[in-house]
Amino acid sequence: MAKKKTIVKKQLPKNPLEDEALEAAWKVARRPADSVHNPFNISDGIYNDVPFADYCQIDAVNWHSLALMQYSPLHFRYTPQRNEAPHLALGNLLHSGALEPAMLTRRYVVIPEEKFVAETQSERVRQVDSKGKSPAEYASPKATKLYKDKVLMYMQSHVGKTAVSAQWFANMVGMLKSLNQNLRAREYFTDGDAETVLVWTDPELDVRCKARLDFLSRKHEWISDLKTTEKLFRWELDNFDTHCQLAFYRRGVRALIPKSKDFDVFVVLAESKPPFGVMAAPMSERAGAIGENTCVTLLQRVKDCRRSRKWPGPVDPMEWDLSNWFKEDWWTQYHRNIS
Repeated sequence: MAKKKTIVKKQLPKNPLEDEALEAAWKVARRPADSVHNPFNISDGIYNDVPFADYCQIDAVNWHSLALMQYSPLHFRYTPQRNEAPHLALGNLLHSGALEPAMLTRRYVVIPEEKFVAETQSERVRQVDSKGKSPAEYASPKATKLYKDKVLMYMQSHVGKTAVSAQWFANMVGMLKSLNQNLRAREYFTDGDAETVLVWTDPELDVRCKARLDFLSRKHEWISDLKTTEKLFRWELDNFDTHCQLAFYRRGVRALIPKSKDFDVFVVLAESKPPFGVMAAPMSERAGAIGENTCVTLLQRVKDCRRSRKWPGPVDPMEWDLSNWFKEDWWTQYHRNIS
């Protein structure tokens, strides 16, 4: 009689967060949002549900300001308030829809543009001149005072919310559908907290820092970052120094949770226009190492400038030359055509 085959269950690796010491470190680092009663006197820690306005008031170096040190210490010291560009505003709308859907209706309201345009044109036609003739419809009804007054009255009943167009909302819905259809993107934003605020003092350089992470996963130990772009090009990560930004975030997690040495970093790129393509992948070790070195160099500059109390401007070039992409053949061809 054949012996019954014994099936041995494969032992899964133990989750590092099950370690009591690491779990205790998380509890110490994490703090309730109501402890941010005074952003100017906030303790180091990990915070959730912090309003963006309160986060901006925290007196610490974030990546946006630190990146200016690449130009010069003078640029770093003069850190202007960022104006919300259209592509950033659409990105914020997507962040709310994908990461904080419960907050979407609290933060945004869709302007009923078609209704207001129709009412504006109708009122325009009803305006009879002295000769009894009705004027033609507006060529650009949204540019008229009548239309703007309707929007203003509508927003008075939605105080505190940001107005978005129906087209923007439709684009956001299209991006959300693509994100949900991408397996990696779904996994990267599972089991964690969105819009997590970190406040830490760099242990090596003694510089106070802060960051607002798109997503921090405790259970699986990763940081996820959601970016929007009009076209999906991998090299946009280099153009916007995303590898440095995420290395800065990871540096903050390591400072607050010393036992968490190997936090993975994932980036999701979402196209803001049809066909709403999505690409998701982890950050390479090479990109992370380069970003880490850049962060250390910039933080060291901050420390040195604060110590010397000198904030020099950019260094003069040896001479003004053409960009690296400029081709001499093109220049020769151009002069040949105009001569």
